[in-house]
Amino acid sequence: MKLTIDGNLRLMTRAPVASSSRASKAKHDDKIFRLHGPFEVPLGVDTNAQRPLRTVDTKSLRDFWDKVVGKRVSASNVYEQDGIYIFAMRGSHGSFTPWYVGKAGRSLKTEVFAVHKLRIFDRVLGQERGTPILFFITHKKPSRRNLPKAQLSRIENDLIDRAYEKNPRLKNTKNPQRKTAWRLLGLSTGAGKPSREITEYKRLMDEPVFKF
Repeated sequence: MKLTIDGNLRLMTRAPVASSSRASKAKHDDKIFRLHGPFEVPLGVDTNAQRPLRTVDTKSLRDFWDKVVGKRVSASNVYEQDGIYIFAMRGSHGSFTPWYVGKAGRSLKTEVFAVHKLRIFDRVLGQERGTPILFFITHKKPSRRNLPKAQLSRIENDLIDRAYEKNPRLKNTKNPQRKTAWRLLGLSTGAGKPSREITEYKRLMDEPVFKF
């Protein structure tokens, strides 16, 4: 999976073979997704807790979709679409820490701030510093709103894996990485000059070969 310079998320490991047929082009276009964000999540304060806690301001969600998201993209094209969302915290120096990856099979607006998701977001806000933000991933074509479940699940699982690598405290309970995580000796760990096998493997998988 690659994120290209133009902001499109491509589910591929290499460039597609050129084809003049419309069917081939349509099949290729079905695998291209667009990245939106980051968008700051509106904040409120829970004064009923033992100490004031930051929470998502649910009274401001309409403004969030219409004014925050709508400022940069057509809000209707984004929040009415199926897609993937990533909840993260932005640090004071601009760094990002992912905390939750989710999929919306009905629409982003319907599912991103559902009650059980708000509990997860509020738990992070009560424990972590930073500014809460959201990224959205939708199909390149705004008209593509009903995406196959298998396709959404594939993207979600890929991004959970990547997010878990960045933050092992990720809040996703159904996290494939926790059960299947593995490392290749000499590639993922250790220092010094890589072995001949690792060097050849990097060439095989088109990974950078570092010189010492």
